[in-house]
Amino acid sequence: MKKIGIGLIGFGTVGAGVARTLIERKNLLSERAGFIPELVSVCDCDLKRPRPVSLPTGILTKDVKKVLENPQVQIVVELVGGIEPAGSFLLKALKNGKSVVTANKALLAEKGDRLFSAAEQSECQIGFEASVGGAIPIIKTLRESFVANNITSLYGILNGTTNFILTRMAEERLSLTKALKIAQDAGFAERDPSLDLSGTDSSHKLSVMATLITGKFFPASNIPTEGISGITPEDLQYAAELGYGVKLLSILKISPSPSPLPLRERVWGEESVSLATYPALIPNRHILSSVRDVYNAIFLTGDLVGESLLFGKGAGMNPTASSVISDIIGIGKNILGGTKPSPLFTGPGRKLQLETDFESRYYFRFSALDQPGVFARIAEILGKHNISIASCIQKEEKPKKAVPVVVLTHTAKESAVKAAISVIDRLPVIKSKTVLLRLAFDG
Repeated sequence: MKKIGIGLIGFGTVGAGVARTLIERKNLLSERAGFIPELVSVCDCDLKRPRPVSLPTGILTKDVKKVLENPQVQIVVELVGGIEPAGSFLLKALKNGKSVVTANKALLAEKGDRLFSAAEQSECQIGFEASVGGAIPIIKTLRESFVANNITSLYGILNGTTNFILTRMAEERLSLTKALKIAQDAGFAERDPSLDLSGTDSSHKLSVMATLITGKFFPASNIPTEGISGITPEDLQYAAELGYGVKLLSILKISPSPSPLPLRERVWGEESVSLATYPALIPNRHILSSVRDVYNAIFLTGDLVGESLLFGKGAGMNPTASSVISDIIGIGKNILGGTKPSPLFTGPGRKLQLETDFESRYYFRFSALDQPGVFARIAEILGKHNISIASCIQKEEKPKKAVPVVVLTHTAKESAVKAAISVIDRLPVIKSKTVLLRLAFDG
């Protein structure tokens, strides 16, 4: 049976999971793949750290050249993380004619255009299933299973850390700080959780999927992104009273529906792509509202398949390793079969819709003095900006104390909403910055 040599750069948690799977399930993988995936070199800066796997003698090294320039290595697996030096490693591997596999969503979301172009020029392949959704096979779904579809929308819960935190806050009425501490103690959150809490990690993943769906590269830095740091247990309680759950959503919408013409033959300007990540209220009747704890879910609509849901664990050693191994096997089969990679950039000319063009229903929580005419003044300002109130909750408090006033609106433009809130927040009776959340699946 033929062998495909694997070189691994990065021997941390996920790297150890990949190495262990390749070693312990070598016979099973060989039987299923039709070739032997042989781990021939592993590079890491720390050779002494304990790992849950024993490597064959002599393959662990600090010298990355023993992976990148090793003639026995045909597939390089990068699990270092970050933009550099990971990006340089992958570009060097591609230049040397080696296909690559990565779980590095940050790199793909910021430098993916360079990597994909380099792969196309060298006629090598890039596997990146593990960059989005952990064990959820969303990349293969978009590239293969739904290849005949025009995807018109995608809603993703893409970050297990924030979903765990929001679940604890909602179910146990904990503060974000306390819920984060529980997540960190359980190993579900990094010591520095800023990429998760800010929504940046989710936008990285959205960027990767947007490239596949549209055929155009959208850097994560161009995606409007809001995190969950401003969410309070009170907001989750009010949302529940109104029949909603709150999730950090990454959203892609294409409007109007794409043309059936080949991407390279379309007359662009007929549609636009809107991308965003933000915490949103989801009706309890919608299936995404029930996604709890560290699980991820992706709800997408295609013009042929209709609505589909993919669900699973979004992170961790084994789920991520599973996706990495899947890419290794897929690329190995293509190498042996002489299959060339298909291009990713197939739709030049599409434009990214600006945030001010969004339309949504909205949740506002005002902190206002309990005085006659206050709500009427708020309603007047909203009305002047063409924002119609759908429902309201006001809790009674002690006299002269600021009270929360919760408002749900009908559909309004983002630009109008932000202009109205700017005026309202300057009123003397408003005592703190208004909380603004959007509604999903309830337009």
